[in-house]
Amino acid sequence: MKVSVGRLPFRFFVRLVFFQTGALFAAYGLSVGLAGEWFVNHPGILFLVLMGFFSVVSVLMLLRIDQSDDWVSLEQGIQQAESEVAQKAQALTREHEELEALMGAISEAIVAVGASGEPLFFNSRFAVLFGGKDFESRRPRIGEIFRAPDVLDAFNGALREGTPKTAEVRLALGTGAERFYSLSVAPLFRALESTSANREEVSGAIGVFYDITELKRAERIRIEFVANVSHELRTPLTAIKGFSDTVAQDFAAARTEDVGFCLSAIQRNVDRLMSLVQDLLDLSALESGVAIEKQWVDTAEITTRVVSPLQALAKSKNQEIKTEFLAKQVFADPGRLEQVLTNLIQNAIKYVQVGGEIKVQWEHLEKSVRLSVLDNGPGIPHESQARLFERFYRVDKARSREQGGTGLGLAIVKHILQRHGGSARVESAPGKGTQFTCEFPSR
Repeated sequence: MKVSVGRLPFRFFVRLVFFQTGALFAAYGLSVGLAGEWFVNHPGILFLVLMGFFSVVSVLMLLRIDQSDDWVSLEQGIQQAESEVAQKAQALTREHEELEALMGAISEAIVAVGASGEPLFFNSRFAVLFGGKDFESRRPRIGEIFRAPDVLDAFNGALREGTPKTAEVRLALGTGAERFYSLSVAPLFRALESTSANREEVSGAIGVFYDITELKRAERIRIEFVANVSHELRTPLTAIKGFSDTVAQDFAAARTEDVGFCLSAIQRNVDRLMSLVQDLLDLSALESGVAIEKQWVDTAEITTRVVSPLQALAKSKNQEIKTEFLAKQVFADPGRLEQVLTNLIQNAIKYVQVGGEIKVQWEHLEKSVRLSVLDNGPGIPHESQARLFERFYRVDKARSREQGGTGLGLAIVKHILQRHGGSARVESAPGKGTQFTCEFPSR
């Protein structure tokens, strides 16, 4: 350790005086005893030698004592600094773990890239969707991760211009499925060290992928719904207008022979419009969460109430409707249950061939009561079964309209079962008949 005399403390000189005085007397007696008469006869030389020797020794000793105090202070300072560094390291580790937990809990995929487009950070959602787990061993550019031009334009634009960019993209995932995303990319900045002014440069960009697949699906359904409603309304309205114009022209020409036919057609199309409007209102009420009033309902009583007015239609096609009641009661809303039975049995009567058979069966399961409507009709193609409960979906559009269907019956059935906490499904194969199954929770 380098020591400057001008910086030595006062205690150093006090120590020097006392130490050197005591050492001098002790050394003098020791020297006389050891050196003999010559030093006794020359006391001045003896004094100078002893003074010089013990001055050097005392200075060295006192310097060592003073330096030992400095080393203690230095050691204490190092220990304190070490403790502070350890505390800061623990705080940084805790913040890093909290940040990782927070980013992992976010449902959106997030990735940060450097100025050259290499990934700097990504959360677990990004790794799951876009294969980020492979990025640890290599550092691909953003252009290697995504091939969609809109994604690359958004990141490159943010890096180049330093302004946020947005885009709607459709991306294929590793599973082969396609999802729609709303991408938001924001630039990252850092201060320039070489300038005194507060200037910044773009150091990277961070992108957030918001999954909007369900929004796109809802938008598609809405567009299809509007188009289907418009078509369903236009068809009977066109017929009503045509027949009413014919009646008006016949009256003007004093012809009445076709008036009855025209009025009958008008009435039939008005009834179709009324059915369509009523089904739309029912569907809207179910989707908006209208309350249902569940109670114990006698399965035989409500089934008979529905089947009786439909027997005439079934007999006109020489069809037989059978019933089986292995469950005596079901916990459901009576009015909504009647709608379910009516829609399912009417559909069976419409599409089962002449001489066919329809069976309505109730049975107990462990935690539910199951209603099944079976027939031996032509069956439903497999590719149509997944969409069968969609609004306005028809397997045979022309035949359905000819028989007066609105295309909403099965959609209403599905929503009624959902409001009861149950489910509805279909099992069918071409040429092997169809079975619609509805399960109502026991309580």
